[in-house]
Amino acid sequence: MLIATNKGQSLFELIVAVAFISLVVLAVIGLATKSIDNSSFSRNRTLASRYTQSAIEWLRSQRDNDWNAFVSRAQGGRTWCLRTLTSFNNPGPCGSEEYVLGTNNFWRQVILDYNPGPPPRVEATVITSWRGSSDKIHESRATTVFTNWKAE
Repeated sequence: MLIATNKGQSLFELIVAVAFISLVVLAVIGLATKSIDNSSFSRNRTLASRYTQSAIEWLRSQRDNDWNAFVSRAQGGRTWCLRTLTSFNNPGPCGSEEYVLGTNNFWRQVILDYNPGPPPRVEATVITSWRGSSDKIHESRATTVFTNWKAE
């Protein structure tokens, strides 16, 4: 009497096992990709917040140095591209290649709006933008109001 023992796997079982392993690998790769995207977004958001805050501090120094010059740049609701924080030398919104100096993915601009008051004040909205994954544009935005505190 011959007894057959099936100690191997059938082709169907092998295909099911390979399919299951493939799904697990794809899920792990998807999670890793999403994690990398989230990490990149978080890093860029932090950098954009720093660029935005440094522009606010620079604007504060410009206000303190010469209130009248500061107001003249804001009259009529002016937009300035702030590639560097050295001077108001780039009027208008930033173009597609006008990155913050030292970066290749961040644009920073300020919208200044003068209100004669009383008291006279300048509202400044700093917007730092960057292109994320899938070419989506993200922003870090901060608004502050400047007054001539030396005259008060």
